[in-house]
Amino acid sequence: MVIHKDSQTVFGVDWGKKNIGVAVGDLQLKISHPLCVISSNSKEILKEKLLVLLKEWSPVKVVYGLPFHENGDKHELMPVIKKFALSIFKKYNCEYLFINETLSSNLASSLTYKSRNKRNDSLSAMIILDDFFNLEDNKSCD
Repeated sequence: MVIHKDSQTVFGVDWGKKNIGVAVGDLQLKISHPLCVISSNSKEILKEKLLVLLKEWSPVKVVYGLPFHENGDKHELMPVIKKFALSIFKKYNCEYLFINETLSSNLASSLTYKSRNKRNDSLSAMIILDDFFNLEDNKSCD
């Protein structure tokens, strides 16, 4: 795939212990779509597969969803996700950030025929990316 030198591609990532949902979007157009789900029981294999996608698509930003409990408390996976993101950054140097992903999986499930399937992970990543775009739009209105 050839990416234009002025590409404003951005990735959304919904991290899970065995599946990583990935979505791709455009910062200028503010549109996103599910890309794929990476599956493995190994964190190292998940990392390597994500790095392959990053090198192929060349995003300028990666947006990771961070889970919170429904009462607003931090989820126990937060440090694991942050550590994973840092390890990706060390091998693929681009801007990365985190946003609240609370209920993105529930919304993704409501958008599909089956309540739980792998595709939901990439839909969750798309929702994370759409939330990021909405936050960016709100900043520009201030």
